[in-house]
Amino acid sequence: MKILHPKTALWFFSLGLISACAPDNVPSGPNLMVPGAIRLAVLDAPGLISAARGGRLGRGEEDFLVRLEDRLPGFGGLYIADGEVRVYMKSSTPPAHSPSAIRGLLVAAYATHPNLRNREAVANLARATILPARYSLAELIAIENRIASSPVSLPGWTGAGASISSNRVVIMFEDSVTLAHGLAVMESIGVPLDALAPMVIRQAQPAYMTWLETYRPTRAGLEVAVGNDTRIPGYWWYDGKTGAPRYFTWAKTCSLGFNVRSTSGADYFMTAAHCANTYAGINGELGDTVFQVSRINGGPIGPIVFNPPYDQGAACPFDPGSLKSYDYCTTADVALGAYFPGIWFERKVATAGTGGINGRVGSLDIHGFWPINGFLSPEYVDTGLHHDLAKSGYASSTTSGPIIFTMGPVRSSICFNRADQPCAQSTFLWRNATQIRAVCSGGDSGAPVFTGNPNNGAPYAAVGILVGCTGFTSLPCADCATTLARWDMIEARLGIGQLRPETNLP
Repeated sequence: MKILHPKTALWFFSLGLISACAPDNVPSGPNLMVPGAIRLAVLDAPGLISAARGGRLGRGEEDFLVRLEDRLPGFGGLYIADGEVRVYMKSSTPPAHSPSAIRGLLVAAYATHPNLRNREAVANLARATILPARYSLAELIAIENRIASSPVSLPGWTGAGASISSNRVVIMFEDSVTLAHGLAVMESIGVPLDALAPMVIRQAQPAYMTWLETYRPTRAGLEVAVGNDTRIPGYWWYDGKTGAPRYFTWAKTCSLGFNVRSTSGADYFMTAAHCANTYAGINGELGDTVFQVSRINGGPIGPIVFNPPYDQGAACPFDPGSLKSYDYCTTADVALGAYFPGIWFERKVATAGTGGINGRVGSLDIHGFWPINGFLSPEYVDTGLHHDLAKSGYASSTTSGPIIFTMGPVRSSICFNRADQPCAQSTFLWRNATQIRAVCSGGDSGAPVFTGNPNNGAPYAAVGILVGCTGFTSLPCADCATTLARWDMIEARLGIGQLRPETNLP
């Protein structure tokens, strides 16, 4: 069964039709820029190159690409079309490089790339086509950063991210009205309009809340729930249909991400950190138990053991929506649990009998559990494989769609209160996230995000875990989007070495 489909093109608004609104007055506050003395966003690019050179950029695969720009001024990234490598270069950037010199430098650099898949994908790099770029990759990232920390109010802004294959920055707003307003103020904050690919995509929300979790062994995609009898006592009841005893407890219901093995050889299960945090009402909460709640006797599988707290307040970026720092932010909304002794698990991922495409959910039946043979970066999946990404979560089963952008900030809201109490919303930012055009729903948080190998089928490769959904009011949903935490950001945030999801580990 093929659940992943060819990449579809991004659609663009006509800038000429929606740039008539007057910009807001520039307020005082962080990053104040006085009209007439605006620092253009692209001028921040050298600082990003310096950070990449010093190992401080923190953008995973894009660190490698920006370090290439340090050696190859004007480099805008590369992608693959019809099996051939395409390289973006700014011809106006001194010193000019000949096409053969560009190819030679890239061949030498990719010969030592740590990911075998990436090396294989650019095997014909020596014959790469050089395309004119309007912006270098560091300039695109600088533009993304300027938008995400705008000193001018951007109501309705929902995210932004550099798109390497289009040599543009995708910028997203809730609706066409706020998009028109946002584009009208871009030049006032130093962002050129010709660098943008504007889209209407609603704000993502943490996807907490069939694929019931009665399956054992536990595998990626099944329903789980975070609970704690001491925090909120549960109780026994008897199923009227089966007469079986079952245990009920207040819990935050999510999906099981990948089962992984750490560098030290320890085995863990992965899910979204906000499932534990919002249930407990505590940032970075540890120790609460994860259940397969529909199993007889409650089905506990293990406690949360790694859950780095979110950054808060002044440690977070400036929010152009509220003109103050976000309440909470994170580069990877991820937590790990340790299995109790005797719990049977496998490193496989579930898929539905019918995958949900074109804004639909997947079918309720599980077609099978499939092997995983590694992990990939979204950049490689997007520009090398040209695959969609898929997710399997218990609420909307298997859905898939094209990548909107590979890395960028996505705005949201979150509340830290127990499941049985009301919550107060706080501003929240997923930093360095990937977003795809696919349906998901409450309960899908933590779900595995994956893609096929070059033949677009199993064994699959892990890409990250689902952390947020735009949600849907009706189906099919043409403007739904899914936000995921990337594998490289997950590993960096947890800081316990490489996390391996491969099925064939001993």
